[in-house]
Amino acid sequence: MKLINQPTNETGCGIASFAMISRFRKYDSAKVKMKINSWALENDYVQVKQMKSAIKTIKSEKNIKLHYGEPKNTATCLLFVKYKEIYRHWVVRHDNLYYDPLPIYKKPRKKLNYIVTRAISIND
Repeated sequence: MKLINQPTNETGCGIASFAMISRFRKYDSAKVKMKINSWALENDYVQVKQMKSAIKTIKSEKNIKLHYGEPKNTATCLLFVKYKEIYRHWVVRHDNLYYDPLPIYKKPRKKLNYIVTRAISIND
């Protein structure tokens, strides 16, 4: 999986995370698709229900599951986390590495220091 960064620190993490797991593979093309289908808000925020709807178009619904914490046995999942106590943020976990789209990260990490509030697992 290739890490795709969001353009700013403030917004775009959901779009970048969707780009990482989809066939779009680029932030701008994923953003167009997500906006056209109302999977992202005007400010580029992506809610959990919107992300789940977006994922259903690229993966079978029977392979998608919503969790209220980080799942243990799933190869790929999108994590909705608390970031700096007050912010919400999307991160992708794939093959036990964390792909954080914040611009400061240039490669995947082995550890995540956020609190996972929701997760959407994808079992292929």
